[in-house]
Amino acid sequence: LRIQRSKATDDAAETRGRLEVTQQNLSALEAQNKELRELNRTLQAALLEGFRGGKAASGTDE
Repeated sequence: LRIQRSKATDDAAETRGRLEVTQQNLSALEAQNKELRELNRTLQAALLEGFRGGKAASGTDE
């Protein structure tokens, strides 16, 4: 019984460690996702401005 309890304690500690690493990875991915969304918005806005500027310069409304 003592051995089983010790193993259960070790397993629980290992699981807590994996959970902590998983949470750290999740936080890093969420931060990266936020940065990429902001970059995407910036790039889309620049692309639309470039597209509108190109249409205005060419004088077409198509």
